[in-house]
Amino acid sequence: MLIQNKFKMIMNKKISKLTVFGFIVMSCFLLTRCTYMKHNVKFDAKTIEKKAEIHLTEDQDSPTCSLAQVFTYLDESSNDSIIQKINRNLKEKLFGHEYRDIPNEALVDSFFVKYIADYKADVLDLYVEDLKNKTDENESTPSWYSYEYNQKTSLIEGKKDILNYVSTIMEYRGGAHPNTWHEWLNIDKKTGNILKKEDVFLPGSENIIIDLIKKEIVKQHAEIFPEEKFDTFADIIDHGNLLISESEMYIPENFLLEVDGVEFLYNQYEIFPYSDGPSFIKIPYSELSKYILF
Repeated sequence: MLIQNKFKMIMNKKISKLTVFGFIVMSCFLLTRCTYMKHNVKFDAKTIEKKAEIHLTEDQDSPTCSLAQVFTYLDESSNDSIIQKINRNLKEKLFGHEYRDIPNEALVDSFFVKYIADYKADVLDLYVEDLKNKTDENESTPSWYSYEYNQKTSLIEGKKDILNYVSTIMEYRGGAHPNTWHEWLNIDKKTGNILKKEDVFLPGSENIIIDLIKKEIVKQHAEIFPEEKFDTFADIIDHGNLLISESEMYIPENFLLEVDGVEFLYNQYEIFPYSDGPSFIKIPYSELSKYILF
């Protein structure tokens, strides 16, 4: 338990906590300027921030659905076709095909409307039925009648001709704890495409890259727990920290082609338990460049 708590404290440093606000929806538009250009077209990142809290019924003491979202996209005022394509691809990847052609400024509102409708469809009838059958006025309302959703996104410059997009979602729908997961995307500035693993890594290099990832995981454990023996990946398995076998290790879908190396991300429950948090593994290009197509 001491090892898990210590590992969680170290590895959860990139996760942020949701702050619940009042009933009134607040929004603002922020503009930040990126430092790169394509054919004299500047990539300007615009950010929409919205927060809302609604009650399940008209009763102000009823459960609530709390929403907070930061959606980052590229300014389309230049009418550049690649920028427009990037925004469409981001909306489809993050929210679903039905959001692909929704105007950027209207996307968060559309998402909130659907999320709230789904929330009420999930629990309203059950809640009303519980109220009818309630015999003790002092009985507390189960926590799972309240939902909480928080998404934050950011867009930064990666390696040459690559944009890095980061999305972090915290969601609570009852249970012992909220769930947090990250989605990392690499965008080709030349084509507007979101890159997949097969677009980036050399065919046949998977096992070599996995070995590099395992080596870095062992190094992290040895640094975090100097009092323990972590010399090989087998030592991690022996400590019971791994959810999968060594032969089942894989290159995660989440990775970033950053300026100085590739950072890989395993979300909670992918390879380690929830208590350990997500795993961030950074490997420099000096070790990976020969296995990368970009």
